Amino acid sequence: MDSTQQSPASLASRIRDAGLRATEARVSVLAVFDAASGPLTHAAALGVLAEGLDRATVYRNLADLSEAGLLRRVDLGGTVQHYEAVWKGGPSSDHAGLPHPHFVCVDCGNVRCLDDLKVTLSGTALDASLARAAVSVRLSGQCDACS
Repeated sequence: MDSTQQSPASLASRIRDAGLRATEARVSVLAVFDAASGPLTHAAALGVLAEGLDRATVYRNLADLSEAGLLRRVDLGGTVQHYEAVWKGGPSSDHAGLPHPHFVCVDCGNVRCLDDLKVTLSGTALDASLARAAVSVRLSGQCDACS
């Protein structure tokens, strides 16, 4: 476990604090997203998880953890839903609950969080509505591995 990943006990505590039972499956699912470098799909999370968790269990846990505010659904276009941990690496992390841009590789589909990139839209007629809306920024191109 690297220094930004939370321990299973810490993840279980966060799950309980959100009003859910800290089942082994929930802790495992949240741990996958806590360790991920970017948003994951249901299928990608299922591929990382240990055997014994079926598709339906993982899907239900994604829904429960999202509803509890521990995961966020990320709109990256297309029909496949992506999720990411809301609070990665603790309260001092740049990822601490704030929406941020993502990079999507057009060849391999890899998604990376761009926590250090700040996007500011000012001086536009949309300023007032953007303050109240959920805004998603996605950058597309080839990743280093595909270029």
